[in-house]
Amino acid sequence: MTKTHAGSCPKCGVHLFGEGDLPELGGAFVSVNVNVLDDVDVGQLEISHWDGRHDNWQSGLKERPWPITA
Repeated sequence: MTKTHAGSCPKCGVHLFGEGDLPELGGAFVSVNVNVLDDVDVGQLEISHWDGRHDNWQSGLKERPWPITA
């Protein structure tokens, strides 16, 4: 079963976090929008990429973003 939920700031509407259960991602997950955290330098974080644009979850994580294709 695929379920997701996103939390937003009640004042400005920015997305703060997401949580859900997606078998394509390995089951239960929580994601946090690090751009809203104080004292976090996003440039210092190790980032991995999934290819959700093409529904290509089975290919796993990559160090570089997947190319944008039609």
